[in-house]
Amino acid sequence: MASKPETPRLREIGTSAGTTFYEPHPRAAKKSAEDLEPTRRTLSAIAEAIGNHLAGRPADPIPLNGLDQASRQRIEEILGNGEVDILVSPARAEIREAAAPGVWRVRMRDGSGGPPTDVIEVGAFPDVALRVLERETRGDLEIPEGGEDAINARAILAEIRHHLVGCRPGAESHSINLSSLPVFPLDMAIIDDVLGLGPVEALSRGTATCHVASTRCRHVWRVRCHGSDDRLLADMIDIVHIPEAVAATEEDMRDAADQLADMIRADL
Repeated sequence: MASKPETPRLREIGTSAGTTFYEPHPRAAKKSAEDLEPTRRTLSAIAEAIGNHLAGRPADPIPLNGLDQASRQRIEEILGNGEVDILVSPARAEIREAAAPGVWRVRMRDGSGGPPTDVIEVGAFPDVALRVLERETRGDLEIPEGGEDAINARAILAEIRHHLVGCRPGAESHSINLSSLPVFPLDMAIIDDVLGLGPVEALSRGTATCHVASTRCRHVWRVRCHGSDDRLLADMIDIVHIPEAVAATEEDMRDAADQLADMIRADL
């Protein structure tokens, strides 16, 4: 049985001075519009999720697994890449911020070897990372006993514990700049041992490149920022719900809504 001929994408509309002119074939144009519908629906769902977030309503994740490969690739091209990448260890999640701040592409693997779960999340920080932080970190901080040679480490840990009281979403942050303190290798060894490494790591590429790592203590983060020449600019401990370097603000989210509208108009 002969195969059905493919609809031509262009049709000839005339010639002039030996040049042939074409326009999109009507049936090809119709098919192209139909092909773009999944992309339109997904981008509209993202815009609705942004609106819900700004209004204080739940912003449900937008699944991408049901889309065809062409639609997923088109959405990825339209959304682009932002400044922040995140890894969440226990959830095997890889997260990339879109060019529109607060829009996150989340890929999660369950360890079975199957295809990853692929969703878009909207918010100041990805919800999957927040859930893991709540589950995998502790709310207290114990200060070890030690001699005079560990007095600096214990003073820094005491400052961290003091500012943990009342630390919650929306509370003011407190930073300890280790680069400006008389901290010795033994102090750092004690601090690193007490805080440990948590389940979430992020890389922010703005004016400086900042590596942001959660610790095993909830709301305590290690933030190291490097200049363009890879020189260490700051080595800090942040006591905050989510560090400013990797969190989208409300203003960011309003800008994201405008950017997304521009993206839809420009690309669809």
